[in-house]
Amino acid sequence: MHNNGWRAGDTAAFSCLDDPTRRSVYEFMRSRGGTVSRSETADALRLPRSTASFHLDRLAADGLAAVEFKRLGDRTGPGSGRPTKLYRATATEITLSVPPRHYDLAAELMAQAIERASNSGIAIDLALQTVARDAGEEHARAAGGIRELLEATGYDPDDDSGGYSLGNCPFHRLAADHPGTVCSMNLAFLEGALAGAGDETHLITTETAGAPCCARIAHVGPPD
Repeated sequence: MHNNGWRAGDTAAFSCLDDPTRRSVYEFMRSRGGTVSRSETADALRLPRSTASFHLDRLAADGLAAVEFKRLGDRTGPGSGRPTKLYRATATEITLSVPPRHYDLAAELMAQAIERASNSGIAIDLALQTVARDAGEEHARAAGGIRELLEATGYDPDDDSGGYSLGNCPFHRLAADHPGTVCSMNLAFLEGALAGAGDETHLITTETAGAPCCARIAHVGPPD
C-alpha cells in the first residue's frame, strides 16, 4: 500500500482490508500473481468455502479484485460444467494520509506542464498555470460542484461568511519547500474548479500567512 495522498475510493478499500481475514485473502491473491478460485482460497487459508467466497466478493466490490469466469480442465462443450468464478488482485494503488495529501495530482500537473512547455516553447510557469486551471475545471465537473471538489481533493472546507475557508493544503510538503510554484498552481487549479462548476457566486482570494492553505473561496456579495 502506498501512503502519499488520498482518493475518495481509498477509504472504502482501507475499511475493506481492516478485517484480518479479508486482508489474508487479499494477500493470498497478490502472492499468487494470477487468478484464484473460491475453493483454492478456502483450502489455502483453511477457511470455510462460504467465508472465502464472502471475502473475495467483498474485495471485488471494493475494487481490490477483478472477476472473470473460466472453465477449468480439458473438457469443453455441453456437459463440461459451469465456468468457475475466478478472482485476481487488481493493480490499484491504495493511498491514504492524515491529513489528506494529493501529491499524485501535483506530480501529474507538473509533468503535463513540462511537456506543454517543451512542445510549445512557453514559459514553464505559464504552462503550469494553464494545465492546473484545465485540471481544476475537469475535476469540478466530475465532482459535481465546488464544495464536492474541495472535499474530494482534501482541502477540508469550512463555511465562512458565504464562502469557504480551507483547513488543509493537499500539497503541504511541496508548498512548504516551493511556495511560489505550488501556491500559483493551487490558485490556478481552484480558479479552474470554479469555472468547471459554473460557480459565479465565489472567487478565489489569497489567505493570510500561516493559514493552512494559501487560498480561500470568498463569496461574491453579501452572505446568503
